[in-house]
Amino acid sequence: NENNNGIAATSNRAVRMCNGEYVLQLDSDDWLALHAIESLASVLDNRKDVGVVFGDCIDVFQDGSTRKHWSPKDFTEEEIGRYGYDASKHALWERGMRVTHQRMFRREAFYKTEGFDETLENAVDYDMFMKLSEVTSLLHIQKPLYFYRVNHGLNTSDRRQEKQKRNAMVVQE
Repeated sequence: NENNNGIAATSNRAVRMCNGEYVLQLDSDDWLALHAIESLASVLDNRKDVGVVFGDCIDVFQDGSTRKHWSPKDFTEEEIGRYGYDASKHALWERGMRVTHQRMFRREAFYKTEGFDETLENAVDYDMFMKLSEVTSLLHIQKPLYFYRVNHGLNTSDRRQEKQKRNAMVVQE
């Protein structure tokens, strides 16, 4: 029940209010697949070297139709083993925000960063993934765990697409 201080400020406040070991962010218009939390937490429980884990995404359109979201291969066990973690980090920088929206991360990893950049109106997720990639490793589970509503007219990234692109460039710089 506060004024809208923006995505980044709200995300920082929310994470700082958490007291659990793991944090999962979920946009208000999206939803998780059954067992998504269990699947993600299991990786963090069993892989102390991983600080961020995410799965595939299903896009859900206004008419109810769905499409499998682009699935980044760069952070899978196979690709990291083949090309190394630095190549995966470079792919994150090179391709922009292609890690899916849902992510679970260790709260301790968040505190190793400066938090979400409150000067950015959007592209804050991309910024946070870049920051987290500097302090911990990321791992991609190739399983659909997140349903992302697209093109319903209220998405920040849709309504402010040009600003989204400019902010992604700011993050890369």
